[in-house]
Amino acid sequence: MPESPHARAAKREPDPHAFPLGRRLAAVLILLGCAARPPCLRGQSLDVAGGTSSFLDASGFQVGYEWQPVTGWLGLAAMNGVHVGGFLGTTYHGFDVGAGDRYYPFVLDTDVLDHSYIFYGRGLSVSRRSARDHWLLFGGKTALPLATPFLRAYQTDRAAGAFFYERRLNPRLILHSFNILSDKSTSVHSLGFQVDPHWKVSAAAGVGRGRGFFAAATQYRHDWLAVTGSYTANGEGFRRLSISNLPYPERTGGNVRVTLTPLPHLGFQLGHETVLSPLLNSSQSLRATLNSASLFSSIKGFSMNAGISASRGGTFSTQTRMFTVTRSLGRRLTAYGAILRIRTQNSQPQHLYLVTTEERLTRRLSLRQTFNEGTGTKSVGWGGRFLSNPLTVGIDYQTVFNPLAGGFGGRTLVQAWTVNLRIHLPGGITLHYDTFLDPFGRFRYTAFANGIRYNPAEKVLGPPVAAAQPSLGRYLVRGVVQDERGDPVWGVAVQVDGQYVYSDSQGQFFLRFRRAGEYPLKVVTERSLNPGGCQIVRAPSTVRAEPEKTAPPVVIVVRCGASNSRP
Repeated sequence: MPESPHARAAKREPDPHAFPLGRRLAAVLILLGCAARPPCLRGQSLDVAGGTSSFLDASGFQVGYEWQPVTGWLGLAAMNGVHVGGFLGTTYHGFDVGAGDRYYPFVLDTDVLDHSYIFYGRGLSVSRRSARDHWLLFGGKTALPLATPFLRAYQTDRAAGAFFYERRLNPRLILHSFNILSDKSTSVHSLGFQVDPHWKVSAAAGVGRGRGFFAAATQYRHDWLAVTGSYTANGEGFRRLSISNLPYPERTGGNVRVTLTPLPHLGFQLGHETVLSPLLNSSQSLRATLNSASLFSSIKGFSMNAGISASRGGTFSTQTRMFTVTRSLGRRLTAYGAILRIRTQNSQPQHLYLVTTEERLTRRLSLRQTFNEGTGTKSVGWGGRFLSNPLTVGIDYQTVFNPLAGGFGGRTLVQAWTVNLRIHLPGGITLHYDTFLDPFGRFRYTAFANGIRYNPAEKVLGPPVAAAQPSLGRYLVRGVVQDERGDPVWGVAVQVDGQYVYSDSQGQFFLRFRRAGEYPLKVVTERSLNPGGCQIVRAPSTVRAEPEKTAPPVVIVVRCGASNSRP
């Protein structure tokens, strides 16, 4: 019998750059064994991860190594070819000196609605920080980062030199200057002024890729009112960062976000945003506009959210309406419902109706049932979750009905088990395994392992001396990613000051920093592992790194597809 088009499409061409699965897992176990047994590699801390993913179409590993006063990492990625990455840094007479792949935040004081601008480079760098200022000098090439929970590597782009400078002029006034010399150079500067504890204003000006740039912004937050707004004058050719295959959208014109909470359990949010998104391999940009309004409230045990939005990009437009409600029925049962209506240009509206119930049988065991119906598809599913110290497992049985799949050689009815597994092994090693179904009923998986080993300084360097301090970051950023019901959401990518971390099966994440302070935070949904198509509901734009015992958790709220909140 000849193969159907769907069967042929389901087959993946072998990746000539990827290692066989058995060899990949063996390499990971060897590296993790080194992490668990310090004689293999001696250091104050060793962080190892490696794995493979058919969802991300990537395989590889990363090793982070710290031995005072040297810190570094090494990574390899089989991801659209084979790529490597690494860094080695130390401190010499108060100067931070490094060689290899690094990232540098490129955030102006006027970037009040987006803190995601990062300069990535491979080369030599030297920097110095004092109580009032911080400067950095870099020479090498710009680079494209390749990152997943288990690998890290860079792909170089074009030659570049950079000089970044920050100075606290007085307790309320700060200056930032960013200068990049390349075939497409950038020089942009900004000032931020804290008018009072509730109000901040800022301005920025400069050139990027030969085009002028000016921006002004304000932030106000007090009691029941929060206003964040900016105005930017730039042309379509302006680029603050020019890295191939890494387009950075720039806000243009007026952008504003207003949040009102007149009552403790009632709030409104209004927004207008316009961005210029560069097109790949082109000097042109796509202008996209989003207008939105939402309401959130909690009345007599019901948590409700409603929102409408209208977006337009080029000649394409979309209108969305959404309503969700959550109610706890006693101590063990929680019910969730949602209605979603989407209408794109020149098409009929699409509707989605979703109902989910979850029953907590014990503190460790819960069961879940889900039903959703949309345009052309219906699905029912049930599953459960078990949580313990050494093991976390989530199992779901999904039935997906798609009448259109038959016209493309696919199966109209798909039934399968999906599994999410976390196993904590001795020596600080954790195994991760996740599977899910794609719209054609094909399995996709992500499997990786990671571990960290920390040895006190006196075990590596001998008896302690006054200058000996562990190089592991003493300051912590921690948080939790959850949905609108308050349930944890796994596999969501969070970027803090250029570093990536993924929420675990309990929705939790953390990163360590060497210095306390405020860092930019961004939820990067396009890099997330969760297949539910998560959208950001609420997330802070900044977060503080504080000592581990006092670091407060930040809460990020996202909205995902059915059966993707809990693993």
